[in-house]
Amino acid sequence: MRNFVAAALCVRYKKPLLISVLGFVVVAVLYSWVILDSSFLTYSGSKLPKLSEWLGSGQAGMAGEKSDGKLSADASFSARQQLGSDIQRLFVDYEPSADAVNQTFLEKWPTMVGFQLDKKFNYDEVANASTNFFVDDEASESFKKQQQELMNAIPSWASVSKAFSGRGVVICAGSYDLSRIWPNVALMMRSLGSSLPIEVWTKDEEEYSRTLPMANQLRTELGMTISVHALSDYMSIVWAFVSVTEIYKVKALSLLLSSFEEAILFDSDSVPVMDPEVLFDSEEGKSGLIQWPDFWTNSLSKVMHDAYDVDYSFTRTCESGQVMIDKKKQFEPLVMTSYFNWWGPTFFYKLINLDGMGAGDKDTFWVGSAVYHRDYHVVGRALELITAKKHNGSLWKEAGGVFNGAMGQFNPINTSEIFTMHLHAPKINLQAAELYGQYDLQFFLPEEKQNVSYAKGALWLETHLWENLQWVECESVHRNLTSNACEGVKERVISLREALGE
Repeated sequence: MRNFVAAALCVRYKKPLLISVLGFVVVAVLYSWVILDSSFLTYSGSKLPKLSEWLGSGQAGMAGEKSDGKLSADASFSARQQLGSDIQRLFVDYEPSADAVNQTFLEKWPTMVGFQLDKKFNYDEVANASTNFFVDDEASESFKKQQQELMNAIPSWASVSKAFSGRGVVICAGSYDLSRIWPNVALMMRSLGSSLPIEVWTKDEEEYSRTLPMANQLRTELGMTISVHALSDYMSIVWAFVSVTEIYKVKALSLLLSSFEEAILFDSDSVPVMDPEVLFDSEEGKSGLIQWPDFWTNSLSKVMHDAYDVDYSFTRTCESGQVMIDKKKQFEPLVMTSYFNWWGPTFFYKLINLDGMGAGDKDTFWVGSAVYHRDYHVVGRALELITAKKHNGSLWKEAGGVFNGAMGQFNPINTSEIFTMHLHAPKINLQAAELYGQYDLQFFLPEEKQNVSYAKGALWLETHLWENLQWVECESVHRNLTSNACEGVKERVISLREALGE
C-alpha cells in the first residue's frame, strides 16, 4: 500500500475530477513502472517515444514550431518532458554497480587524506591510492565498458536543440528554509537592471506550491519575468527520504531541463553583485562552461583518469553556487553531469571526490565536460572570505558567529571585481536580526578592508540588499518579521539611503 501511495504522488493533477475518475488506473499503471531504489522510486520503462523521434515525426511542428526553428513555449515544455523521460530511462539502464566498490577502502579514505588547504597534501599519493576504489580489475574494466556505452547512448544536442532557446537564470529553491532566501537573489537581479528571465526550480509538488505565490507576487507587483517549475513534472522521482546529498541532483537536472539554451545557475543564497548576462558573450564564456573554485583540495580519483581519460590543470575543488552553461557546447556533458548526480550518493560522489571535503555535485560539472574532452573555464582567482559585520562593530566570526559572512567569487572577465556573494553563513534572512536586534548587520564591508572591489560599490550593494530584505521580510507573501522588527529594518534602509545620497 505504501508503494501505491508513493507512486501516486509523482503525478500532478491539474483537474481534481481526474483524481476520482482515473486515480486507480493511474496508480496501477505507475506501480507497474516503478522499481525501488534506496532513496527514491524511479520507473524502469516509458511509453513515450524518444525526444529525437518525437521532434522528427512532425508532432513538434504541429504542436507549435516557430519561424526560427525553435518550439513554442507549450511545445518546448512537452519536448522537455519527453527528454526527462528519455534521460531517466537511460540513467536507470546504466546504473553503476555499488557492489563493485571497495567499501573497506572508502571507510579508511577520509582519515588517509584530510583534504585541507595545506602544502603537505600529496596529490600523487592520493591519486595512486585511489586505484583501490574497485574490488578487482574485472569490476574496473566492466565499469569502463559500461560508461563508454552510456556516453554513446546520450542524445546529441542536434537531436534536441529545438526544445531550448534564449538566455536566463535558474535558481534552485523550494524548501521551507529557503522560502525567504531565494527571492533576494531574484530581487538583486532586478536591482542590477538585469533583463534575464528567471526560472525557479523545485523538486516536487509540495515545494512548487510553496514557491509559486512568491513568484506570482514578484511577477504581478514588481513586473519580473519569473516562473516556477517542479522536477516531478519531468521525471517520476518520489523523494522517499531526502538527505542533503539527494538534493544535489536537483541542480544539474534543473539546468538540463530548463527552457534556456544558455543559463546561469544560482544557489538560493548566492547573490549576484553584477549583471551576469555579460558572461555569455565573454572570452571566458566561449567554452560554454564557467565554474568557480571552492575551498578544498581536489581529490579526483585516479579511477576517473583511467575510466574517462580525464585530465585537468588545477588542484582545487569547484563549487556549484553559481555555474554558467551554454547547452549548444555542453549539452552532452550536462547530461553526463546529471547522471553523475543521479547516482551520486551511492556511487559517483565517492568516485569523483572519494567522499572528501567538497564531495557532492560541485565537481560534477567540469568533470562532465572533461569526460567529453570539451573546453571549460575555471575562474583563476581563489575565492575571498568576506566576513559580515555585526551591530556591535565586531566581525561576525570574531564575535562567535558561524564561520564567515560570504564566499566572494570573482568576475571571470575582471578578477579584481566580485561577481557573486555566496552568503551561506549567515544566510540572507533577518531572523537573526530580529532575535538580536542586529538591524545594522553589514554584509558588504568597504572594499579596502576586504581586498575586493564591487562594480557598483559596497554601499550601493548594501543598500539594495537591505531594501530587498525589507520587501521579503515585511511586505511579501512570506513576510515573517514582527512590526517592531520591520521598523528596525526600515530605519536601516533609510540610513543607508542617506549615506548613499539617494
